[in-house]
Amino acid sequence: MHSKPPSHTDLIEEIEKEHSFLRVELNRLREAMACRLCHGEDCAHCEPGAVRRCQQAVDTHFSTLLSYMHDHFMHEESAMPRHGHGISPALRDTFRQHTEAHADMMAWAAKAVGAVDPCQQGQSMLNLIEDWLNKHIATYDDVLLAWLRQH
Repeated sequence: MHSKPPSHTDLIEEIEKEHSFLRVELNRLREAMACRLCHGEDCAHCEPGAVRRCQQAVDTHFSTLLSYMHDHFMHEESAMPRHGHGISPALRDTFRQHTEAHADMMAWAAKAVGAVDPCQQGQSMLNLIEDWLNKHIATYDDVLLAWLRQH
């Protein structure tokens, strides 16, 4: 038996819930990186045990974020209309740019994973999440949510 696709109301609630999770994850990462945020750009001043704990925290956050990003982006992209009634060429182009922005963010995250220094990894991750919250959501996600509310 096939399940019924989610309603636009369900999609809106889920996307907003996912954005709330992102805000929580940003605060968790800031807490994990409190030492780095207070003392500068690298981990040279830290004891080896502190660096290991930081690395473990950053690795945990990366793993959580990468899985979340993939699922969230797929969720949003599945909600984007590709054609049909009420889809102007401009809106279709916005949704295409939105999908491209997801790919760019995944590439940014993959590059951050490759950083050797846990402080560089964590800072890159903080930058990614802050950009997501401050730019991507307002530029793209809010457009999708507005379209879903209207249809």
